[in-house]
Amino acid sequence: MANISKLTSDQISEMRRLYEEGATQKSLAERYGVSVTTVIVKLKSATAKQQQAAAIALESATVRSLTEEERKQDWIPEDKKKEKPKRRIVGVNI
Repeated sequence: MANISKLTSDQISEMRRLYEEGATQKSLAERYGVSVTTVIVKLKSATAKQQQAAAIALESATVRSLTEEERKQDWIPEDKKKEKPKRRIVGVNI
């Protein structure tokens, strides 16, 4: 059986906006002629896509390319450089 959506992407966007403005899932289901379950699924998928887009935007905004010189060396910012702690060997009495 083919999966034919009754809702267009514009309707789903409008549904999301109405829901954020206070419309109930039941009222949205009645308005668009679908089940409450369909409304819930569409709202969740819209939210997931928005979160994914926001995460991608944040990642691309915070990542920078290394310069050629930084690539040549094992580059660590000065404030992140730390001396390795000395290890102590502790004897165990058996």
